[in-house]
Amino acid sequence: MMTLLNVLPNGHEDLIPVRRVSVYQPTADPQTSEDVAAVFGEIENGTVFPFKEGTVYVMNDSGATVATYHLRYPEPSAKVRVSEHFFPPPPPNVVDGKV
Repeated sequence: MMTLLNVLPNGHEDLIPVRRVSVYQPTADPQTSEDVAAVFGEIENGTVFPFKEGTVYVMNDSGATVATYHLRYPEPSAKVRVSEHFFPPPPPNVVDGKV
């Protein structure tokens, strides 16, 4: 049994146990085609859940991530520098990681 974690750009997360994972990668040019990449998770009763956006993590029985897929993820805003977006400045009383 594996687990799929789908994290959407808005922060919403779906976590489902699956018995099988399939990945579809279109061969057409993504700039000119409506066809998009997708990850499919099949649960115990045979129902298949499609994931077509966000980041999908595939985890094994131990919880280790064995695959990661970035699907239709939005481009970062040009107004925010990556370092500011992902690494905010520390609080004023913290210097070199020490209080």
